[in-house]
Amino acid sequence: MADLLRALPFVLKNEGGKCDLKGDTGGRTNCGISTPELLDFNRRHPELHFSNDPWALSPGDIGTIYRLDYWRYDGLKDQAVATKIFDMDVNDGLPSGVRLAQRAAVICGQQIATDGCYGPATEAALNACDPSRLMDALIQVSVAHYQSVAAEHPNDQPFLKDWLYRAGLVPNA
Repeated sequence: MADLLRALPFVLKNEGGKCDLKGDTGGRTNCGISTPELLDFNRRHPELHFSNDPWALSPGDIGTIYRLDYWRYDGLKDQAVATKIFDMDVNDGLPSGVRLAQRAAVICGQQIATDGCYGPATEAALNACDPSRLMDALIQVSVAHYQSVAAEHPNDQPFLKDWLYRAGLVPNA
């Protein structure tokens, strides 16, 4: 079964460290945790006492946010598939990665709703797919999604090249 600790290095490498890119609506980010996302997380988890500044987050804080808000893939049989979907969630935000994974499962012949809700039916559909074929479909739907986002939002055009590169990355199992 899939494991967050095996998936996290791939996502963290893709996300990089601290940044504050002009034109990025997320503002200051740290390992993919944006300011708006962190403020929302802190509102839901005041007991954790995290800073409101992403740049002040420790690696442990970042792992906790990913575990609580993004990771739900322990039941997936293929680690690389779970890591890829997790990476899609982090890069594009929830529930986009789940919705794209559902679309990929449909491409692989599964009959599943593409509603962005991850539950037993989605997990079963993903596990029923051939992992190699599913990975190809995940890449396909990611590329199409990012091209669509860039077409609809001209301010995001500068990010398209990096998004497409990331969409094509295949995690090690």
